[in-house]
Amino acid sequence: MKKLVLATLLATAFGVAQAQSVTAFGTLDASMYAITSGGTDYKGFNSKAASTSNFGIVATEDIGGGVKAGAKIETEVNLATGAIGSTSTGTAAGSFNRAANVYLSDSKLGTVTLGRQIAPIYNNVKVGDALAK
Repeated sequence: MKKLVLATLLATAFGVAQAQSVTAFGTLDASMYAITSGGTDYKGFNSKAASTSNFGIVATEDIGGGVKAGAKIETEVNLATGAIGSTSTGTAAGSFNRAANVYLSDSKLGTVTLGRQIAPIYNNVKVGDALAK
């Protein structure tokens, strides 16, 4: 099983490296704090000061005739511990808990996406969200 997973990851990495456009993106959100309460000083580092930190890669390839193929992977990152996956809920949603998909997009017909993706309502809500990506 481990060999199959490794082979899949290598094939995916090779395919992404050959894409026409590869973009790495992310948000790092952390803070330091110093609080005195009841005569005791507390100091520390906080991941997720206002939102969760995330990292992802998007790859696209124009295959002609107004058609593009692509892939996207995105995961949450806990800057305090280095953990990846769902850092906000504590559930084990896997390494790429925000997105892990492939898509085919036509300029006239639209886009078909297969795999883990955000809820459809998110694209409408993020227009008014200052922290949305």
